[in-house]
Amino acid sequence: MKKYNKIGLVLILIGQMVMGHACSSGIEDELTIKKDPDRYETSNPDPDPDPEPNPSQAKPLPQELAEIARSNNIPGVQIAHIKGDQVDSYVYGVADIASGTPVREDHLFQAASISKTVATYAFLRLYDKGVFDLDVPLNQYYIYDRVARANNPKNDLVTARHVLAHLTGYPNWVMDANTLAWRNSVLEPGAAYTPGVDYRYSGEGFTYLQEVLKHLTGKSLQQIAKEEVFDPFGMASTSYQWESTFAGKNTIGHTVTDGVLRMMTGWGMMGYTQNGANSAYSMLTNAKDFAKFVKRGLIDGEGLKPETYALLSTTITWSNGVNNPNMSRGLGMVIHNNEKGMSLYHSGSNPGYIAYCIAYPDLDEGLVVFTNGNPEGRAMGGSAFSFFLGADQTFHMFE
Repeated sequence: MKKYNKIGLVLILIGQMVMGHACSSGIEDELTIKKDPDRYETSNPDPDPDPEPNPSQAKPLPQELAEIARSNNIPGVQIAHIKGDQVDSYVYGVADIASGTPVREDHLFQAASISKTVATYAFLRLYDKGVFDLDVPLNQYYIYDRVARANNPKNDLVTARHVLAHLTGYPNWVMDANTLAWRNSVLEPGAAYTPGVDYRYSGEGFTYLQEVLKHLTGKSLQQIAKEEVFDPFGMASTSYQWESTFAGKNTIGHTVTDGVLRMMTGWGMMGYTQNGANSAYSMLTNAKDFAKFVKRGLIDGEGLKPETYALLSTTITWSNGVNNPNMSRGLGMVIHNNEKGMSLYHSGSNPGYIAYCIAYPDLDEGLVVFTNGNPEGRAMGGSAFSFFLGADQTFHMFE
């Protein structure tokens, strides 16, 4: 049926009516995220439906990928494909299965550990400005109480370079972050690890460096990120904490338990206040907004000195436990090599959310994938990479 336009204009000329048409801490090491279809349930309540139009004119997810989403119980998906200066945005499914609200381009997802990529970039911008040195022990800048309580001489070795390359020897998390027990806990390298030598993926390290830089600059994490990355790159829909302007744009994470797709509780976006902002996992964003960082930061290296940008793709350590010669680590990123050359990769896993990003600097191409299903969303990672970036290459992170 034809629609009336929004001001209801109806002209009747010689009996003919002309109508106008209306013209949108279970946080994991990202290297352990694998595609495992056997783990997914297929009792999907069919959250797909045709999304309502939105101002962005985002495209529906291609049918091949939409079918993968349906068959793997993935509630909602956002994808942004960057090729040169062109960004194509795709959406699928629902923000949450209770409301059935179709995912829009402006809906926000938890970026999980992809938060570390922006934090790395912001911190390196401060490094370029001379705020700190990558190789000076952090406790020479600031006495972090959790480190001080440990009274462990290994802590005297930990530097910013170790943090960004996951060489601190710290665990991923001592316990759930931002609880009183965590605040009162002790932070120290594991007995089997030596800072600067042994790889151990750690969100704790990023939290430590975050606290050091807050002390050195007198600024919050959010202010640092806003000044160094979000504002320069025009990322108005990205934040390490919940903003009032985000109202009505939140999604809810989901998981499958007992064969039933359910919404997560206790990990809502609105809980990420300034006090809970964490460089390791709390970033909220959408695929198209984050694509600005992938293009301008990871692909173009905008805002960093060339020698500093090169640190993202300079191997510092091999990724312990992956045992794949095609993957290593620079500062803040996984360095991935395949038939198409070198790419910078990261992924993230928070309760109810899975996220992926990859950038090919030499090809001027990248991809961002966000889903509000965990582990369901894992099926979208390798499938979307192959679909948009080409099946004529090996994605070693999904092997």
